[in-house]
Amino acid sequence: MRQSSEQIQQENVFLEKINQLNRIISLTESQSMERVEAVKRMAEILAGLQLPQNIESRDALVMAKALAYTGEKKSALEMVNQVIQNPRVNREEMARAAELKAEIENDRYAPPQRETLQQEEVQQNPALSPEIINQQRLKMNIPLHLNINADQQKIIEN
Repeated sequence: MRQSSEQIQQENVFLEKINQLNRIISLTESQSMERVEAVKRMAEILAGLQLPQNIESRDALVMAKALAYTGEKKSALEMVNQVIQNPRVNREEMARAAELKAEIENDRYAPPQRETLQQEEVQQNPALSPEIINQQRLKMNIPLHLNINADQQKIIEN
């Protein structure tokens, strides 16, 4: 199936946003950026993020970590579980996913209480709800059960 230029554009924008999230996470973890500022910037990026039809597992893990930092623990765990359940993920990424899952479950990235209050002001992205993330396919995954929404059906038909 050939990708339309619109799909390619959406994937490129998504990858740019994932790279931005990855940079912010790195700056936060090296303490080069204040955590409050980092969480605010990650939340802004996540709020406007449009998911492409398929996601690479490494990008899914970046998204999961950013979701965890912004207090979206359930969505973060759902994204990590997608990677863990994928039989085609290599051993290294599987280990990273398992480690990230344990860190998220232990609230390593959870925002302090005052940051959580600030998060209420940031618009949440409904496309990043645990239910929608559960329907997302990883690029290496060959889905056995297709959950196709109306937009994806139009793309397939064209």
